[in-house]
Amino acid sequence: MENTNKKKIAVALHPRAQLGLGDIFIAIYRKNGWFSKLKAMSNDYKIYLLVCCHNSHSFGLFKYFDYLEPVRVGWNGNHPNYKRIAENIGARFVGDAFVYESRHEIEDPTMQLSPEEQDTYNEISKNGIILIHPFAGEKQRIPIKPQRYTRLIRGIREHTDGNIVVVGGSFRRNKRKQSIPAVDVKEDFTTNISPNVFNLVNKTTPRLAAKLTEKANFFFGTWSAYCCIAWEKKIPIAMFVGPDAYKEFMGRRKNSYFWHKEILPVDAKTQTEDKAFSDGINFFKKVTRS
Repeated sequence: MENTNKKKIAVALHPRAQLGLGDIFIAIYRKNGWFSKLKAMSNDYKIYLLVCCHNSHSFGLFKYFDYLEPVRVGWNGNHPNYKRIAENIGARFVGDAFVYESRHEIEDPTMQLSPEEQDTYNEISKNGIILIHPFAGEKQRIPIKPQRYTRLIRGIREHTDGNIVVVGGSFRRNKRKQSIPAVDVKEDFTTNISPNVFNLVNKTTPRLAAKLTEKANFFFGTWSAYCCIAWEKKIPIAMFVGPDAYKEFMGRRKNSYFWHKEILPVDAKTQTEDKAFSDGINFFKKVTRS
């Protein structure tokens, strides 16, 4: 029987308001023991997770974390007063994921799925996954039009018969200033390439897309939320970016947060699309041979 006399505590995912879906994924997948600690503490505490994000999908990510009760924090472009929000629900605010370091035994972070999502995941992930996410929340992060990735898929297929999974989904995005109305971000992708190509764009949840990214042997795509998962899980990445993002990543090469030995930023604006895809596929071939 659940202990109804548990003390109430509240935790936030991030100390600032400008929270995107990628920030949430980093908080979930960062191996600092934070979620492991919360799970252990749930035996003695009722834990509220304060979620503030400009992406409409963010709140649903925690639906199946049974040791947390997510609380939606309104987005108005200002720094949330998490302490006051916690007090309003009768809880004590104890901190956020980006500063909390736990000495508790660390579990490998993972996304929690519905039974139906788990069945789909089990079926698709049997033989390994090459994950493709050709979208991003901001247009400047999409140097190659998503539909052009069909050419990349054909190139990948020449070198492997493993499962290729394309993910992404339309969402509603709240702007950072209250005076700017929310906008709908539409994503669309079609392909008739087969076999073993799973087009899940607008056909699944961000929870399942995140779980599939966890399982990936390789990631192709943009500087996006799902790319953040690949960073944290040290999955090999060929990331197609514009020249500014390329310079930023090259400048941060020694920063372990942005970089690991199997990540390749590809400037897909300065060079031709063919060259960008060729660089990505050659990197894929090099990594998968080793």
